[in-house]
Amino acid sequence: MSDRFTVIKDTREKAGQGWWYDEDEYCLGTVQTKVEYGDYVIEGLEDKFTIERKASVSEIATNIHEARFKRELKVLEKFPHKLILLEFDWYDIMRFPEGSDIPIAKQSKIKVRGNYIMSFLAEIQLEYGIPVIAASNRHIAEKIAYTHLKKVYKKYETSI
Repeated sequence: MSDRFTVIKDTREKAGQGWWYDEDEYCLGTVQTKVEYGDYVIEGLEDKFTIERKASVSEIATNIHEARFKRELKVLEKFPHKLILLEFDWYDIMRFPEGSDIPIAKQSKIKVRGNYIMSFLAEIQLEYGIPVIAASNRHIAEKIAYTHLKKVYKKYETSI
């Protein structure tokens, strides 16, 4: 048993996006392989903790209508530890689609608005028990994720 953990990053994370943890005093580094649920897990604790990363408000706005995403929420609900980490803040959500990557000319046609997204995120937390953290940006989200990965590993390290 190691006193350090390995982060597994899902292969479906888009190239150049997401987080990569190098070896340090707590972590052996990151490997990329298919993750069954979520985007990031700890090797050996794949059934205990998962992190779902959302890079933009547009991404979560799209997920709202996807049956696949709702099925995944039902599975994540069963994990003892789970987290949805947003690489943007609540203000970005509230003003959506303004300020998003959606062309201005098309924004008036977008039916999903900030209030609806906020309601959906509240439902995720209340109905599925999945904490949602709006981390403001990618860098802060990466640090929050790492802190959670360390804490969960410490909790289970004697059982691995």
